[in-house]
Amino acid sequence: MMIALMMIDWRIQWINETSSTNDDVLKAARVGEAEGLVVVAERMTAGRGRHGRPWHAPPGNLYCSVLLHPQGGFQNLAHYAFIAGMAVHSTCASFLPHHAVQLKWPNDVRVEGKKISGILLETEMVAHTMCLVMGVGVNIMSVAAPVKEIATSMAQLGAAQSVPNVLSSLLLHLNHWLALYHQQGFDPIRAAWEDHVDRACQYQTPLGLGLFCGLQKDGSLQLRLHDGRLTTITAEDVRLVHEN
Repeated sequence: MMIALMMIDWRIQWINETSSTNDDVLKAARVGEAEGLVVVAERMTAGRGRHGRPWHAPPGNLYCSVLLHPQGGFQNLAHYAFIAGMAVHSTCASFLPHHAVQLKWPNDVRVEGKKISGILLETEMVAHTMCLVMGVGVNIMSVAAPVKEIATSMAQLGAAQSVPNVLSSLLLHLNHWLALYHQQGFDPIRAAWEDHVDRACQYQTPLGLGLFCGLQKDGSLQLRLHDGRLTTITAEDVRLVHEN
C-alpha cells in the first residue's frame, strides 16, 4: 500500500502510568492543546471501552490516545471510527502478514477470530472547536486474564514487537487514512473497511439475527435478517452473538 502522508505534527508524550490516556488528552484539549498530541502509557488503571466497559491493560501493550480536530461537523464524526479501524488494521496486518486480520463492526480488530485491538472515540467541543480523542489499545506482548479466551496478542501469534515500533506504524497508517479521507471522502474508507470485515459474525438486533451486508455512508450497519429482509442499525441497536 502506498502511504499518502498528512503533515500532522505528532507530539508524543510517554508516561509510566495513568488512569486513562483518553482522559489525559481530553484534559489537554480543554486548555487549548493543538491537534496531533499523542499520549502513550505503559499502564492504565482505569481504561475503558465502549459504554464505559472496563479495558484491561496488562503491561507490554500499546495504550495511546490521539487528539484530532475533525472537519465537517457532527454528521461526519462517525467516519473517524472507520478511519481508526483501518489504521489499526493496517498496522496489525503489517506485523502479521501470514494471519487473517479482520475488522468487527464498529470498533474491534481481530486475528483469527480473537480480539487484538479495541478503539474508543470521544468528542468534546472546546471554544467552538471540535476535539476528537481517538483511543487505541493493541495487544502486543500479553492478554489480560479475564479475556484470554477471546483475545490474542502479537506475541502469541509469533510476532512480538516493541511498543515504539507499533506506535510508529500506527501513526504512519493513521496519516495515510486521514489523508485519503480528506482527499476523497468516506467512500474509499468504507470500501477498504468492507474488504476486511469479518463476514462470519452474526448480530442480534431488535428484529432478530442478521449477517453483515454492507456499511452505509453514515457508518451504520446494514444486515440481512434470517428471512431475507435488510435492516440498517446503529451501534446502540446491535450486539455480536456468534461467529463461526
